[in-house]
Amino acid sequence: MKDKNIVLIITCFSSFLVPFTSSSINIALPSIGRDFGVDSIFLGWITTSYILATAVLLLPFGKIGDIYGRIKIFLYGIIIFAVASFLSMISFLPYLFLILRIIHAIGSAMIFSNGIAILSSFFREERGKALGINASFTYAGLSSGPFIGGFLTSYFGWRSIFLLMIFICILIIFFLSRFKYEFSGNYEKFDYFGSFLSGASIISIICALSIIDSIRGIIIAIFSFLLFIFFIFWESKMKNPLINPSIFGKNIVFVFSNLTALIHYTATASLTFFMSLYLQNIKNYSASFAGLVLVSQPIFQAIFSPTAGKLSDRIDAKIIASLGIGLTALGIFLLALYIRNDPGLIIIVVILSLIGFGFAFFSSPNTNAIMASVEGKEYGIASATLATMRTIGQSASMGIAILLTKNYSFVDAMEKAFIISAILCIIGIFTSIARGRNNYK
Repeated sequence: MKDKNIVLIITCFSSFLVPFTSSSINIALPSIGRDFGVDSIFLGWITTSYILATAVLLLPFGKIGDIYGRIKIFLYGIIIFAVASFLSMISFLPYLFLILRIIHAIGSAMIFSNGIAILSSFFREERGKALGINASFTYAGLSSGPFIGGFLTSYFGWRSIFLLMIFICILIIFFLSRFKYEFSGNYEKFDYFGSFLSGASIISIICALSIIDSIRGIIIAIFSFLLFIFFIFWESKMKNPLINPSIFGKNIVFVFSNLTALIHYTATASLTFFMSLYLQNIKNYSASFAGLVLVSQPIFQAIFSPTAGKLSDRIDAKIIASLGIGLTALGIFLLALYIRNDPGLIIIVVILSLIGFGFAFFSSPNTNAIMASVEGKEYGIASATLATMRTIGQSASMGIAILLTKNYSFVDAMEKAFIISAILCIIGIFTSIARGRNNYK
């Protein structure tokens, strides 16, 4: 089997694995809570600890992959993920399970921060197409997680979810064993203090976003901003920084592509949260039927991501990505327009499909633009930066959602959230267009 095919298989399987894990475990949380005898607060920490740990470790492991070899770090990540899955499957102690979710996050960060970098290194001429195929597996994992996770939990118990994860990890390790190539690391010194500063800044901003409507949240947000400024100052003085500060001053494509990703995820991440509650509490659909309605969005994302990625190899990625975020803006605006008037099921599905179509035409072309804007030796940190923007954007989106639902009735909050999201997407169109042309290919 050709090395390119092996790379595509292992990165696609891993891109399916990580989001599938999160979405399937979320659906199994009530069952996990009953087995462990814990309350909803503890269950919340099972999710939160995973998100925080992943967010903090993405940049360091992206850099470590650039230094010591991406395949090596990727493989270690898969092994850690598999071991954590096995121990989670046999765990009968709630706090041990919580610790194992953090260990899962370590593996996830190693996988996520290096997978796209590995793919980009092998598919330089057809990078967009490969990234599009990879993105379709990500969305397949997101959309199938609740269904497969719910089925396994109902008929075999929640522990069976981890057995499936172990099987996928073994498949990835099998294909990796047939792959002999490694991307030589530069073996420069690792910036430990810079990693600490970036992690502290990311944790504080995520925490601030969850309580931004309070004085404490504002204070933490200011503290996070000051930490970030100090982080940039520290990096500018380092011979081997975690992130080269000059990339923010000179590489306009990299900066604006990541900024647009941050805006896009801030605008869209809370959509599922609002629509899930709307379909069940306002439209009175069952949870399973609501899930079937919501899956229309990721299905369209999975179907059209390869096409969008392939187009971005031939046409300037900023054009495709700008079109994508524009379609997303249109879809969210239509939701804001119709949601108060009790739209029919067909209208909801059509609008969600439009948003999924727009998301597909934004995501992989934007990723292609980011990876094409840096040299090959920086692929790891570039991939990790994008993943960090996604995590922060998702946290910001939920922060806005929580703030609005605290101060308005649910339908009012949802309508205002969709208007804000549509405006953010419109801003994203301009930041996408402003990115200019790529420096590298």
